Amino acid sequence: MLSLVRSTNTPHTMKAQLFLALVILISACPAAEDRRDAGLSVVMDGGVPSDSGPCQGLCLADQVCFENNCWDACPCAEGEFCDEGVGICRSGCQVDADCPLAQRCVDSLCEPGCGSDERCASPEICDQEVCRAPFCEVRGDCETGENCLSGRCEEVGTAPCEEAPDCGNDWNCSSYGLCFEGECLVHDDCDGSQRCVESRCVRRPNTDDGILFERRFPGYAASHNSRLPFGETTGYGFGGALLDVDADGDLDLFMGSRIRAGGDASPPCIYENVSVPSRLDFRPWAPGCPMDDAFLHAGVALDLEGDGYDELVVLGNYRARLLRFHPQPAVTDLINQLEEDDPRRRCVVGAGLPQDLNMDGRIDLMLGCQIGANMGDLVRMVNMTFLQNDQGQLELVEREAVAAWADPGSTLGFGGLDIDDDGLQDLLVLNDTFS
Repeated sequence: MLSLVRSTNTPHTMKAQLFLALVILISACPAAEDRRDAGLSVVMDGGVPSDSGPCQGLCLADQVCFENNCWDACPCAEGEFCDEGVGICRSGCQVDADCPLAQRCVDSLCEPGCGSDERCASPEICDQEVCRAPFCEVRGDCETGENCLSGRCEEVGTAPCEEAPDCGNDWNCSSYGLCFEGECLVHDDCDGSQRCVESRCVRRPNTDDGILFERRFPGYAASHNSRLPFGETTGYGFGGALLDVDADGDLDLFMGSRIRAGGDASPPCIYENVSVPSRLDFRPWAPGCPMDDAFLHAGVALDLEGDGYDELVVLGNYRARLLRFHPQPAVTDLINQLEEDDPRRRCVVGAGLPQDLNMDGRIDLMLGCQIGANMGDLVRMVNMTFLQNDQGQLELVEREAVAAWADPGSTLGFGGLDIDDDGLQDLLVLNDTFS
């Protein structure tokens, strides 16, 4: 505080005293750097304007008084961050945005490193923590099949597209809405007199019968392989089933196996249908390939709930399991519904037919028993009938109404159709000749 005291000193003496008092007063106010380095560790209350409180008359107009010190008010300069609780600028950082470009916030300190393109000055990109010039500007700067995305050449492949620039270099956008390499992806990419075969537009065939069949070998599915177990010289081989496992309207493919996977043997597997017009393409579907049980040689597809997501009944030696994939994976062992002493627990389940047997609007299931190669006594195997209840579960029925269905032979296959056009489905049973 500066006070005036009457004195008999000369005017020169009074000026000296006043100057001394001002020097003392100014030196009592801490320097800006001293104020910022006060080392506050805990914020208990907010700052107050510099024209009030304990710092009254000590801080600059744009500063804030906090715990008897003057602090710069937010917003802050580079190398500082805003302590929003009190509205003051502190040295260091809390997030990357508190640091200059090309630096990151690490342990409250700004260190070299960009982390992302946003931390570089445009048009630079962040590459291995260093801001640098882009690798490309247009897709022509990239290799075949690559496009320039955010300054980098990236493989695009058969990505969705609307026009050619959406695709990789030297690739085109198909009328089907996917990128492709070559002359065509689907038939509509060619003119009306041509069709697409292996990415080339070729002349459409003309035959006297008006139809032509071609054999195709779609990748993974064509290479699926199995064989008879060691020691067996006769048997039923392996089969599969078509099902829509993901409700996309395309039929996916299940293929079974009769031997443990290994060597040239493939495990039971569901292959997802990713085909396009003109090209069959099936890829292993991760939730259903490979299956844990290697001895599932056949399957039956059915949609129990009618929701578009098919279920799959996998069949094998002493096996009949209902697999659900939607909304959650679930397994139901149908064989467990048989009595412990029922000989059908030893049957080779190799045929199945989904059918609404009792005309209640729900899909039911018939399963056919074959005779195993190791069953020298040729035990009589009666086919099994499962009706779907109102909870969506398949229940085994042994009633007299289905007795005619209980074929005593070795059932190889089933069929269902209305033979006599009376509105009722007739059932066909295919037997092995010796049985």
